Parts: sequence; C-alpha cells; structure tokens
Amino acid sequence: MNTTKNIQGSLLAWDQLETAPKSSGIYAWFYKPIFPKFDIDKIINELNGCESDIKLEKLDKFLRKHMFDLFAEEPYEVTFKGPLKPTYEGKAESKLELNKEFLERLMKFPEKLYSLKTAIENSFPSFHSPIYIGKSKNLRKRLLKHKELIDRYKSNSVSTGTAEEGSDARDQSFAKGVVGRGMNETRLYVAVYDFKTHVDEQKERSNTDEEIDVEYILNRINFPLFGRN
Repeated sequence: MNTTKNIQGSLLAWDQLETAPKSSGIYAWFYKPIFPKFDIDKIINELNGCESDIKLEKLDKFLRKHMFDLFAEEPYEVTFKGPLKPTYEGKAESKLELNKEFLERLMKFPEKLYSLKTAIENSFPSFHSPIYIGKSKNLRKRLLKHKELIDRYKSNSVSTGTAEEGSDARDQSFAKGVVGRGMNETRLYVAVYDFKTHVDEQKERSNTDEEIDVEYILNRINFPLFGRN
C-alpha cells in the first residue's frame, strides 16, 4: 500500500484513515489532481485537423474539467449600497481566464500534456494547498466521519439540502463540495498532527485547546477551499 511522503512522515490515503491516531489534533485534506492518460490521448486525437480556434476551445475545456474547475472558489456573497441609493445583493461568481499564450503553447505541442501530467503528480503534496483544515479531540473518529459523509453523498443517501444529524455545517460543506465537484475520493489524502505525540513529548502543552488555536491560525494563512473557520 503506497503512501505519499511529507515533511513529517506520511499522508494517509483514503483506505488508511483507520490508522489515524485517536488523540486530539489538527488535520488537513489534500486532493491530488491528475490528467488521465486516456483523456490526454483522446484530446490529442481530437485536436488533429481542427482549426486553431476550435483547438483552443477544446484545450480550455479539457484543462478546466481535469484541473481548474476542481479548485474554483465558491461564489462570494456581495452587497453594494450607498447613501440614498438602492442596495444590491447577490452572488459574485469566480471567473478564471486561462492565458491565451499558455493555451497556444499547448496547441502547438499538445504532447506536452504528458510531461505536465508527470510534473503535477510528482509535485504532490509539496506544491499543493490543503482543501480543508480541521481539528478534533479524536482524529480517527473525525476523519472516518468525513469518509462516511462523502460516501453517503456519493451514493445519494443524504439529501444535499438536508443537514446530517451529528455533523456540523463544515463537515457537510466539505462532503458536498467533494462530491459536487466530481472529485475522486481515492485521490484524497490527509495529513494529521496529533498533539499527544508532537507536543506532549516536548513538554510544551500548556492547556487543552491547542488544536482550536492552531486550526484558527492555519485557516487564515492557507485559505483552504472548503470549511474555512
């Protein structure tokens, strides 16, 4: 069974969550995006004989589907108001414009997608951001709850508009986000930091709320995609 190394040891894969410590601590979920070889072969074949504008459009859709749409920011809730003026409220959608020069380079040499595939996969997790940062008094229990919720949303056994009893809104948001974006759960990995191992041994544990404070800090310097707290 393979694990992905990080600076503190190993990231736990989807089928390894039962090995997480039962102590209190913080955790961070990561998602490993890939360009499937089958889809690269397919897009290269589709580009043959197409006009330049069509090629750019196809490459744009390919990159969004397999990479950029997976990590798109959620819409902002915005309000515009002024003195003696109407108030406007609504959602502001995130909009990513792919650089035309970037697309043109791929259009001229689409086989570069194979090397991009390798580089992106090999750069994980060192050059990737966490998509969720959380805390728990029992890391194993919390991570298995995440897994259960994602599995249930994926099997449509939980209504997307109904809160699951015993789960907070952030857990719900994470599970719905993973399933709604079409993320493959087997590409989810989690890093854990348990205070019993890393803090108690250093005799630095001054109270029982370190996980609350550390999660607070990390959410504000990392801005994960889901469950910001």
